[in-house]
Amino acid sequence: MIKFFIKTFLFCFPVFVFMAIPSLTKYIMDADLEAKINTFLPEGNTVELIIAGDSRAERQLIPSLFKSELNLETVNIAKDVGDVISLLYADKKYEFTDSSKIFIMILSSMQTNDGAYINWFMSQPSMTEIGFVKQVLLFKYDYIENWYHRMGLILDDLINDKRGVLLQQEDVRVKNSGYLPIDKKLDIGKFTPKSLNPKTTSHLWYINPNNDGIRKTVFEKSIEQFSKTGAKMVLIQAPIDPFWRIFAGDNYMHRLELEHSMLLIELAAQYKNVWAIDFYTKQPSIFTDDLFYNATHLNKTGAVTLTKAVIDSLRSKGIVD
Repeated sequence: MIKFFIKTFLFCFPVFVFMAIPSLTKYIMDADLEAKINTFLPEGNTVELIIAGDSRAERQLIPSLFKSELNLETVNIAKDVGDVISLLYADKKYEFTDSSKIFIMILSSMQTNDGAYINWFMSQPSMTEIGFVKQVLLFKYDYIENWYHRMGLILDDLINDKRGVLLQQEDVRVKNSGYLPIDKKLDIGKFTPKSLNPKTTSHLWYINPNNDGIRKTVFEKSIEQFSKTGAKMVLIQAPIDPFWRIFAGDNYMHRLELEHSMLLIELAAQYKNVWAIDFYTKQPSIFTDDLFYNATHLNKTGAVTLTKAVIDSLRSKGIVD
């Protein structure tokens, strides 16, 4: 019997070690994020205000407006699924964060939802921070598939050095300092009862919602770690389409967003260099349906409105002059 257990251990140990490699690997980056950093934050950069976070920051906050209104050199390095942990990992490699910088971040509720990992809407650094054991607990039967995908990302990062890789010149973000304008209008007809069910919704933020679990812990830890860089950090809960809000009503989606707004406010209160701006709980009437192109994203016209509202909030809170 003892020999059986020894043989089983000897067989399984290398397998577990191999499967744990992603959790043990550090500084794994996202190619698009690295390209934006290489393009807009070269070594010795004089950028003073950095827009970061997820797709809503990339598509809704305009660097040229911040620069003209505040006289601060501004770039936008936000991207789909962008999060704070990715910035921390990026900073270890590129060293662009210090006490002279202001970071404006839109961070969606999806980043704390344990059920929203479908289609790989989780960053590699956040996966690493979760750790091997908690990954197994989080993904359960999907772990092997997720592990296989992550190994591909890790091997690509180890083999291909992305230092110096820039955005393509034809990329619209190059001329906009990283901002991605979306010139579309909202199609209300796409809202259906399936959009409201946590098991049938196609909206990744709200799939199998659990916003008080493993990913929330990682999110809170990332804010604490970033605060230690000394940089000013502004956490933003962005507005949502008014029609969608009425359509969804007082359901789990609305409650999740209220909880997320409160989480950002509570986290900001813990650190002297962190602030929160909440455009959701008491959403300003300036954000009308015609300014959105889907339920959660503003279009090019709406981006102007939001950027100006953020600038006003920065001034009113004394974050900028």
